[in-house]
Amino acid sequence: MILLKKYIKMNQKLCPNCGNINILKDGTRKTTMGKKQKWLCKDCNKRFVLDPIKKIKGNVDTVALVIDLYFKGCSLRNIQDTLQQFCDLKIHHETVRRWISRYMEIINKYVENLKPKTRNEWQVDEQMVNIKGDYKWVWNCLDKNTRFLIASNLTEGRSLEEAKQIFQKAKNVTGKEENLEITTDKMLSYPHAIGQVFHKLNDWK
Repeated sequence: MILLKKYIKMNQKLCPNCGNINILKDGTRKTTMGKKQKWLCKDCNKRFVLDPIKKIKGNVDTVALVIDLYFKGCSLRNIQDTLQQFCDLKIHHETVRRWISRYMEIINKYVENLKPKTRNEWQVDEQMVNIKGDYKWVWNCLDKNTRFLIASNLTEGRSLEEAKQIFQKAKNVTGKEENLEITTDKMLSYPHAIGQVFHKLNDWK
């Protein structure tokens, strides 16, 4: 959530017509994705609406809510149901999936140069996703306390070698390799992957 809002703040303050920062709020527009902020450029006098993330047609609050629910463990269909019940928004679960995929793509680039201050409690999970009819696996490693996304990876399956990739990425990002407590869904390849990547005894559950 915090990273998303930082990214939006960095990319939502320029006029798409002239590139100037001298813009003002100019009311809102109601869409099927919720209300969107309208802007007026004081230099070129153009009115426009900015998408929070390129190629995602949703307002800031809706996109942030979707990302937050996903990383709290909600399924795509549960997120779709929540948006309809509480926000009166009819957004298909495939649209939700595209939002999440796009978010992960841009946020991975954003955090490449960041050095996160994480604790030694991680949570690792994998989820099957449908990408244009091709089923793949998305792996995520999060700081258990802050929910900070330490590492993410996309693979064809759930083999030992593919499981090792997410731990190697997390190790490279944090520089940590001992005294870790790693929570998983107890898939059989996890303890072997942890042992081979870290080479030291870590708590696994």
